[in-house]
Formats: sequence, C-alpha cells, structure tokens
Amino acid sequence: AKDVSAAAVLVAAAMSIIVGSILFIPKISI
Repeated sequence: AKDVSAAAVLVAAAMSIIVGSILFIPKISI
C-alpha cells in the first residue's frame, strides 16, 4: 500500500509539473 501511495504521489507531482510547464512556457516565450 505504501508503494502504491508513493507512486500515486509521484505521478501527481509529475502531472502538476507538466501542466505547470504547459501553462508557464507560453507566458515566458511571449
């Protein structure tokens, strides 16, 4: 269970980073 929860946290963090980069990259380029 701990491994599954840890993996879920890592996936959530990765998704948040990807979404954040998608949202912030256009602002930086413009």
